[in-house]
Amino acid sequence: MHATDKLIFDLLALNGRRSNRQIAKELALPEKQVSARIDKMLTSREMSLLTVTDVFSAGFDFMLFMGIEVAQQPVDIVAKALSSLPEVLSVMLMMGNYDIEVVIVTENHAALQEFVAKKLSRIKGIRRFAVSLGLEMFKYSTEMGPLLEPAKSLIGFPRGGALDATNKAIIEALRINPRRTNQSIAGDLDLSESAVRARINAMLNQNLIRITAMRNMQNEKGEVFASIGVELQGRDVSEVARELTEVPGIGFVVTVLGRYQILVMGLLDSASEVSTSVINRIERIPGVHKIYASQVLRFEKYDQNWTAVLD
Repeated sequence: MHATDKLIFDLLALNGRRSNRQIAKELALPEKQVSARIDKMLTSREMSLLTVTDVFSAGFDFMLFMGIEVAQQPVDIVAKALSSLPEVLSVMLMMGNYDIEVVIVTENHAALQEFVAKKLSRIKGIRRFAVSLGLEMFKYSTEMGPLLEPAKSLIGFPRGGALDATNKAIIEALRINPRRTNQSIAGDLDLSESAVRARINAMLNQNLIRITAMRNMQNEKGEVFASIGVELQGRDVSEVARELTEVPGIGFVVTVLGRYQILVMGLLDSASEVSTSVINRIERIPGVHKIYASQVLRFEKYDQNWTAVLD
């Protein structure tokens, strides 16, 4: 990414609704140049502007990370079948212990039970799977990710949660265009402009949503997305998780119940950096007993609407 583009991107990552005029003033650039550079980055799919919603505040009680072993079916076919399920936020084809890794959210235990019994169990080719239940999120970066074509099956808002119908309608409008004006949204929802502004600001301040920019990892040359499970012994899980958030290249850290105690993901420059830099550094953290590293070969699905919005 060009140095000037990177400066613009960094400002939009902090606040995706920051106007071209504000950016131009902060960077001492002509407003027309800022506008042209943003349009170019969006058109070339070098970046995307996103409105992401906190999955837990929205009312999803369960986030699960599932490793899937495939047999008697091509992995691609199983991955496409998984991608058709709205509850599945991401589908990653892997090189490692499992053929596919997926991230799943459900509203409650009953919804999870129905998902497994009526949807997951009917997909041919799943030989077995191992599940890790997400417990506490320590880091969830949206700075970089795969900009795929929008999936046909995306999960909607659950019935519960901290968002009322009006807030959900505002979020839906911002998902289509994160920089849409308050006045335009107000006109569609029969609200005052000040009411829309107040609601957006309140949701941002309460960490219910984030309006940000994401770089397209598919445009980055030579970078490798890695998934690393961390097994601990003799040390507090939360302490280790906090240390892992400081490892360069790691953008995702969550404590889990299941295959291991912590799951981390990160985008690295090369496969050698995964082994020589990240893995070596993680192995040296006190309390780390064993690590399980896998490389993501391809994203089949990535639902950009959801994240964990942290302080």
